[in-house]
Amino acid sequence: MEIKVLENAQELPTLAQLLLEDKLKPDEKSQMVFGETSDGKVYCLIYKNASTQTKSRAATIRAFSFPNKTVSLLYTTQEIIQIIRDAAHELEEINLTSDTDLEKKFTAILVDSLKAGASDIHFEVYPNMADIKLRINGMLFTVSQMDSKTINRLINYMYNVAATEGSKDTQFNIEEMQDALLDRQVEVDGVRKHIKIRLQTAPCYPNSISIVMRLLRIENQLSSTLSSLGYTPPQIKTLQRAQMKPTGATIIAGTTGSGKSTTLATLLSEIHVNSRGSKKILTAEDPPEFAIPGANQINLSNKRQEMEGDEDMFVKAIKVAMRCDPDVIMVGEVRDKQSSQLLSSAVLSGHQVFTTIHASSALSIVDRLYNLGFDLYIMTSPNFLSLLIYQTLLPILCQKCCINAKTFFAKNKTAPVEALKERLTLLCEHDETAWDHIRFSSEVGCDHCRMGYTGRTVAAEMIEPDTTMLNYFRNNQLAQASQYWKDTGGRTVLDNAIEKMVMGNVDPRSVEDRCGLIQLTQKRSE
Repeated sequence: MEIKVLENAQELPTLAQLLLEDKLKPDEKSQMVFGETSDGKVYCLIYKNASTQTKSRAATIRAFSFPNKTVSLLYTTQEIIQIIRDAAHELEEINLTSDTDLEKKFTAILVDSLKAGASDIHFEVYPNMADIKLRINGMLFTVSQMDSKTINRLINYMYNVAATEGSKDTQFNIEEMQDALLDRQVEVDGVRKHIKIRLQTAPCYPNSISIVMRLLRIENQLSSTLSSLGYTPPQIKTLQRAQMKPTGATIIAGTTGSGKSTTLATLLSEIHVNSRGSKKILTAEDPPEFAIPGANQINLSNKRQEMEGDEDMFVKAIKVAMRCDPDVIMVGEVRDKQSSQLLSSAVLSGHQVFTTIHASSALSIVDRLYNLGFDLYIMTSPNFLSLLIYQTLLPILCQKCCINAKTFFAKNKTAPVEALKERLTLLCEHDETAWDHIRFSSEVGCDHCRMGYTGRTVAAEMIEPDTTMLNYFRNNQLAQASQYWKDTGGRTVLDNAIEKMVMGNVDPRSVEDRCGLIQLTQKRSE
């Protein structure tokens, strides 16, 4: 194919829209741009002095994204690439004038985000320009920019028109912290998807605003298993013991987006199957993210206003659940004294209870429960606490393009990287073969992945309290409880993450980002 070089802005094709912005990293956007004209022609403009690596990256994106379409390749200057982007943004601003136009743009952003596998969409709005970012596999990527006037119209539409009545204030106010719920049906690659969106706005100093949309995919069926989520065989046995207990509380802690809801849904689905449908399972969720086989699921997303005076929706839902003759109760979150007392009553009356909580480790769940109003002596009585879990999610390396440790450290000589190398050296001093398996993300990715990753896996720690540990809890001896747990084989979330790292499945930097600096707290299992 003949390569054209554009030096004059007059020769530029008029692009009706930019393409593949989500595939380009921020530093790549000054080097290349993809776009489509109004008559459907696709162009790739590359900086004429771009590196061989950048040209190779552009070729990979072209081949993977347009396997059956001709892409015209043009070499040009960085100034012209910026003109292309500015012109596309100006055209977009002109076109987005009606609610119909805004609806189409919002749907396009939502569909592109779902195709990319994003869990959240971030709009960071500044006086003249707004960055659009996606959280994919737990990491945040800038995918495109938009003129601030346009993005403000779009946000006003999302809040004032698209958001569910009763979930929001009367009008969007850029100077106020506001939240809302949106309920959407969109088509992604020919498949109809049901998406619920939690929108949160936050004015920021000095003159910007952050808007985050959490995407909740409402799946028709649950396809995950404990093994596919990333739990190890010993952890699965521990979870199965908790499932088999006739009463007691299983509590999962973790940050937002750590997979707690998926784990709960998977546990309940397995209880239904293993009990041959003989147990009544009742859940209260905001909103339900999966259709759990055999479960009666109360949807709280449409009941966000205060109910019965000062009684909130979770408290009301727990009371309703208790009156419905359940065997198993799952409540999305323990969040205050009233809900904690009701869940205590549910356990004491002989039910299995599953829930989540905000805590920084499995052990700190006990402190958190106590601070929320759980009676310490009841909580530490036999058979009350079945299992305490803390989990996070780690990005899974693409095995097609990840690089070995030797190659990574040869290319990277910064102080933080050298410090990481020292920690890994200490970790591997008794097992030199571990170095052969440790892998790092390629950063740019390949045609099999997105930015070097193919999904996420659970890293978790679990505490199954016995009499000794309950005594430590009752006497507020958490340090002694922690040491006892480790002495009896307890493995921390960091230990679990390191195991996945030395198998070559996760990047050491991901381990440290989510689980702390790498150090061995327990002898690794062979």
